[in-house]
Amino acid sequence: MKNDQSSPGTPPGEFLTYRDGRSVPGACLVSEEAPECESILKKIFGDGFRVFRIPEDTDIPYPVRCHPDMIFTVIGGSVAAPASYYRKHAALLCDIAGHTGKSLVLAEDERGALYPSDTGLNAAVGRDFVIARKKSCSESVLALARKEGLRLIDVNQGYAGCSCIVTDSVVITSDRGIHSSLVSAGIRSEYVSNEGIRLPGYDRGFIGGAGGYACGRVFLFGSPSSFPGGGRLSEICGRENISITEIPCFPSVTDYGGLKFIF
Repeated sequence: MKNDQSSPGTPPGEFLTYRDGRSVPGACLVSEEAPECESILKKIFGDGFRVFRIPEDTDIPYPVRCHPDMIFTVIGGSVAAPASYYRKHAALLCDIAGHTGKSLVLAEDERGALYPSDTGLNAAVGRDFVIARKKSCSESVLALARKEGLRLIDVNQGYAGCSCIVTDSVVITSDRGIHSSLVSAGIRSEYVSNEGIRLPGYDRGFIGGAGGYACGRVFLFGSPSSFPGGGRLSEICGRENISITEIPCFPSVTDYGGLKFIF
């Protein structure tokens, strides 16, 4: 079901659509715990660009409760989010949908703090494909992929979104299994080790959770020189004519759940 105008009281399960004729200047979803990045992003994308700080989702593990790559999947004209999260943060989600002109799809799948019940929305989306662990991926995400005609790359890693930075020309991943699956599927992929990527509460984080991609740029929470895989990342980006924009982060590259851009 689609509503032309919606309010925070719209029942979970609805498709919320905003059609007010405004141009869509774009947005980025960032953990409320991430370093300041608003000034950097607005300088690049303009004053109309908005950064939405994402508050915690208490249904998933504490260290990643504010991570956009655990809570949202952006596919085509839609943003998928948990129905349980909408019930707590309806105004925020409606604001995101209203600003970006996207439909908001509310996923009713059961969520929990134990893997893989926390991975339903954790997918990496490319121009014509979606990378996800099909067995634990939300049916809402799978349905959107089918609707948009995207090919599903089924992988063993439930945290597929965390594990990948998807650019226009290549997927950069810190998961060797995903890398192998992409190569087998004929999709260009490069592996970058996640050794040294910080994620407080865990041994290490993921390359996707430490960055994001938009408009020919990889954005990174920290400097490539601060983790062992940084040289490889810089090499890949240089070859692909992709610039790297650092968001100051001490003491090293840190996984905050990525920068999830919406255009």
